[in-house]
Amino acid sequence: MPQADALDFEAELAAHPHDAWFKQVFSQVPNARALFRQHLPAEIVVAVDWDQL
Repeated sequence: MPQADALDFEAELAAHPHDAWFKQVFSQVPNARALFRQHLPAEIVVAVDWDQL
């Protein structure tokens, strides 16, 4: 039987595919950290404590 979280994600994906994808991917800290480090200005990247993200 599927878990409730999987069912919630599938329902949200069907209703709001971009929002659901973003939430799923960036709820995983390594993914969020990589995106921010690659796309934020260098001044911000060096100021952030990435271990506290």
